[in-house]
Amino acid sequence: MIITDVTFLAITNDIFEAPEMHDVTIWMAGRYVSGETAMHTGHEMSVIDWFCWDALPEPLFLPFEHLLTGRCYPALWDFSGGEKP
Repeated sequence: MIITDVTFLAITNDIFEAPEMHDVTIWMAGRYVSGETAMHTGHEMSVIDWFCWDALPEPLFLPFEHLLTGRCYPALWDFSGGEKP
């Protein structure tokens, strides 16, 4: 896959309950040019797919949920429809 114009988007602070784990996720944005998606870490995920913003699968991966609900730095947007915690 070819991606260009890669830039920093945000950072999320992600604390998972089970297993007890604390991650800091660095989110980047880029422009898709061409190519197919590929999985190189089969032990971490099983499927890659494209989804419309209003039809995302659930449950969302915790860092992605934090990004979409504005629990990130900088707070970019809030798709949750509610107030930030």
